[in-house]
Amino acid sequence: MLLLALVACRPEPAPAELEELCGWIYAHFAEERERDLVAGVENLDAWMLEHALEIDEDGYEVLQLSDEVPDSLPGEREHAVEGAVGAAVADPITHGVLPVATALVVEDQVEVFEGVYERYERVFEGDPDCFMDLECEQVGAENDFDSQYGGLIEVSTLMHAQYRWVQLEDGPALIQRTWLSGETEVSVDWASVDEQYFLMVALPRPDGALRVQTVWIKARLGEDSAPESAALNVMVNSMRSQTEQLQAWLDR
Repeated sequence: MLLLALVACRPEPAPAELEELCGWIYAHFAEERERDLVAGVENLDAWMLEHALEIDEDGYEVLQLSDEVPDSLPGEREHAVEGAVGAAVADPITHGVLPVATALVVEDQVEVFEGVYERYERVFEGDPDCFMDLECEQVGAENDFDSQYGGLIEVSTLMHAQYRWVQLEDGPALIQRTWLSGETEVSVDWASVDEQYFLMVALPRPDGALRVQTVWIKARLGEDSAPESAALNVMVNSMRSQTEQLQAWLDR
């Protein structure tokens, strides 16, 4: 009976394909059994080593997030995943995971991503110095920022972020997940963002790191949901552009 109970309490094994892996890692970010989360990241690492070249400039479409995602998120805001479309990109960076983490976790995001954010404020939950010294496994932050798209649309966003280290055979990998913690304000009345979930995994590589990004978004244009192809195209372009900016900032 004890054996059956233990088996029943184990989470489902991590999937092996990218379409499902990204959402699984997002939902299991806070997994207390680190080895279960490690298994998911190792599967992602293995998939990327074999298939990364399949992710072209248009990105890689991923499956909708599972219904378990809203239950995995802390806070009072209600979340929904229905109608959110997702895409993933993977881009190499010629700097290791630790410099990437420093840029993303503790540096001024207005400077790192010049021209993207007009204002970026954050309040940490936990000790970022302890996290960056690899002495703390996780740290969180409440982010309040203003961004601009195409010089035409300004967006004010409240977003919560969580960061976690996962130890792989080749060194530490960084996981980041974010979600909207408040209503998003858009400067035009014909567009809105109802939900946005973001996952980033920085995997160690001999010559630097591989930055795997996935975003799921539910947006509206006027009274209708934004066309799936248009939403995916905007997401992919934004993620690739930010990795280029991150590379340039690290090269400075």
